[in-house]
Amino acid sequence: MGLIRKFTATNPHLKIALVVAPLLMVGGYIIADLFEPSATPEPTESANSAKPLAVDEECRLLGEVCELLHREIAVNISAEPGPGSTTLVYLSTSVPVDGVLVTREEAPPTRMTARGSSKRWKAELPYALAEGERVRLALVRGEHSYFAEITARKP
Repeated sequence: MGLIRKFTATNPHLKIALVVAPLLMVGGYIIADLFEPSATPEPTESANSAKPLAVDEECRLLGEVCELLHREIAVNISAEPGPGSTTLVYLSTSVPVDGVLVTREEAPPTRMTARGSSKRWKAELPYALAEGERVRLALVRGEHSYFAEITARKP
């Protein structure tokens, strides 16, 4: 009974503060939770971003095999003259891929076709590759894509 007597005998401002303070604390906690940014983390790197393949410095695309590397995939590519003024491009990968495009600078891309499995691919380019031309390659594997730019050189 002593607490009630002390409460009633206190200053009216103190009475209001003792009643309102706990209510403000609970209300502030609820409002802060409403205005909190979403708990989902923002992705640091897009899942669909293209990843570069490192081209071996000793790469001789015309007539030999070039090795392209990324920590997730290894690619071997070679090109040789085809019938007429065409170029045959062969590609093999360490893991299965969903699709491959190949082209030279400024030319429309050519879709490669699978040769028996999704690790081996082939394309016939409708033009002959000359030494010094840049060949562009794009691979897709699930949500990941990889690219490379290779300078065509003879052995």
